Amino acid sequence: MDLALTLLQTGKDFDERSGLAGVSGSSRYFLCRLLCDEAPATSNTVASYVKRYGVTDRVVSLAIKELVECKAVDKTATQKENGAPGWTLRVASDFRDLLEVAANSEPAGPMAKLSLHVLTHDDGEARKKGKKRLSPYNRLVLAALLLKADEAGAVYGVGASDLKRIAGLSSDRLVSQLSKLQNLGYLRMRMGGLTGRHLFGRSTGAYFLNVGHPDFGGIAGHSYVLVRRDSWFESHTRHQAGMALYLAARTIQQRAKSEKSGRGRPAFLSGRSAEDLEREMASVWKADPMSRNAKRLHEFLRDEPFVQFAAYLQMLICRYASLIINTCLREGCCDSQSRQGPLQTQMVSDLGLGPEPEGDLEPVVNAVRKASIQQAVKAWEALCHDEVPRGLAARSGLSCAILPSTDINGSGLDMSILLYAPWVPENSRGRCSLLSTEFYGPSARPSVGFGPALDQGDERRLSDEMAFEWGLRSPGKRYPKG
Repeated sequence: MDLALTLLQTGKDFDERSGLAGVSGSSRYFLCRLLCDEAPATSNTVASYVKRYGVTDRVVSLAIKELVECKAVDKTATQKENGAPGWTLRVASDFRDLLEVAANSEPAGPMAKLSLHVLTHDDGEARKKGKKRLSPYNRLVLAALLLKADEAGAVYGVGASDLKRIAGLSSDRLVSQLSKLQNLGYLRMRMGGLTGRHLFGRSTGAYFLNVGHPDFGGIAGHSYVLVRRDSWFESHTRHQAGMALYLAARTIQQRAKSEKSGRGRPAFLSGRSAEDLEREMASVWKADPMSRNAKRLHEFLRDEPFVQFAAYLQMLICRYASLIINTCLREGCCDSQSRQGPLQTQMVSDLGLGPEPEGDLEPVVNAVRKASIQQAVKAWEALCHDEVPRGLAARSGLSCAILPSTDINGSGLDMSILLYAPWVPENSRGRCSLLSTEFYGPSARPSVGFGPALDQGDERRLSDEMAFEWGLRSPGKRYPKG
């Protein structure tokens, strides 16, 4: 991996050993650019670095001061061609050695090439008149996220504290940088982390990058968006699985509280006891615990505010469904037995509080697995029906991410499937299609049929309301039209 990218993946321990702790974000960016210079000039000036790196003279002067003081960079006196005194900058050999050791333990991700492009690219689109240029802080945050992104631009497991340390930002300034990346169309949406008492524990958020952005020139491939819209026909389709689980749990909890207080049975529960509702919920989600003393499914779903936790759970369900789909795309089929181990491990890691044994999480893991498989099946049906994904699947390199909806009410009628591939037909790049379903047959076991996919046009031209509804952008963020 390029040493500049390795620098973005190091942790606090490295900062303390190397002396980078306390160095500003703009100076870290300068150091990244210096590491990328294959043949540094024999003599330099502040003005030459301003021109080459696209930063201000203040950034250059501060970087030289901080990096020389922490011994990450050596500043050597030289003589210019005209005989005047000058100086050169070189990354210190001891610092480079530390980075090379760290590089051996940090594998390069699928977006490493694009991350390096974000750090160093300063031509073309970035220099157009009226075009907003990315600041050093913007570049550091975006490059750090890209290093952790999968092939479809989804980023999991990166905490705000990591980004703040890498870019040298406060919490407020980090929010400002992320908002700018959203406004410029590089970041589609983000979901904040949370801390649960009954589920998740202390968890990081998720970011969804637009790796098919026009400014990236197709380095990470091109995008195509397929939205599946289901009819509202039965209760289990009226909400996303995350919201449906939390609503069912709240119903049980309300019933149990009513029974305990002796106030009588609420009319909307139709005479069912809390125990009846527990059994029904466990049956629907295949979540019967192994032991009578084990926690029931609804006991994991007590955190408040429940809407926030339901949205986070739905994001994880979309993640697991995407993993299942991508396995099918790579291998041509999905062997549930061979893939159960890694998926099980990931679920236990995401859902657990930490100290409890894996077996104690069995009810909620089983429920989430079922919801994820259902989500993956619905996405796979849509992909098989639309001719563009069918054509892309015949080539290697296709990957997908199922985007979590920004609808806080949990309506499960729309599913946004984001596809990236190295090659996409010219007339389909950046396009968005809507695929509607129709249900027919007996209501107990309805069959699904698809109408023709309707082209919604270039994603950048979608109305804000439509883009927000489909999770392609966060509310309040507009994709640049130019």
